[in-house]
Amino acid sequence: MALCLPIPPASGTPVIARLVPGMAQALIALDYAIMFVALPVISRQLSLTPAAAQWLMTMYGLCFAGLLLAGGAVCDRLGARRTFTGAMVLFLLASALGAVVQHPAGLLTARALQGTGAAFLQPAILALIAGRFKGAAYRQTLSVWSATGAAGLVGGVILGGIFSEIHWPLIFLIN
Repeated sequence: MALCLPIPPASGTPVIARLVPGMAQALIALDYAIMFVALPVISRQLSLTPAAAQWLMTMYGLCFAGLLLAGGAVCDRLGARRTFTGAMVLFLLASALGAVVQHPAGLLTARALQGTGAAFLQPAILALIAGRFKGAAYRQTLSVWSATGAAGLVGGVILGGIFSEIHWPLIFLIN
C-alpha cells in the first residue's frame, strides 16, 4: 500500500489533524539529532569542557527516557489534548531559552526542559492518534508519524550543520 501526501481526510477528519502528530514527532527527533552536529561549534564558542559538552547531549535523552512513563501517566489523567498542549508549550519555551542563554548552565537547563517536554509530548501524540483514528486512517496516520519522525532525525543533522555555521542559537529557534 503506497502512502501519498496529501492524505485525503477520512470520515471528515481534516488533513492537518493527520499531520500535526507527525510534525510534533519530527520536532522531538530533530532536537535530539541537531545537537550532534552543532555541539563542536557550541563547545568551542562557549569554551565547554568535554564533560560539559557531553552533558548537553545526554541531558535531553536522559530527561526524555527518564520521564516518559510519567508523561504517559499524566496523559492518562489529564487527557491527550491537554498533555499535548502543555508539553508543546514547555518544549517551545525551552527551545527559546536555549536560543538566548550564552552560558553552559542555562543551556543545560534548556536541554533538560526540552527533554522533559518531549517525554510528555510523545505519549500524548500516540494517544491522540489512537483516540482519533480507526482502521485505515489509523494506519496511514501512524505511517505519517513514523516517516516524519525519521525525517526529523535526518533534518536535524542537516540543519545542525547549516545553522551551526551561521549562528548556533538558530538550532533552538527552528522549533
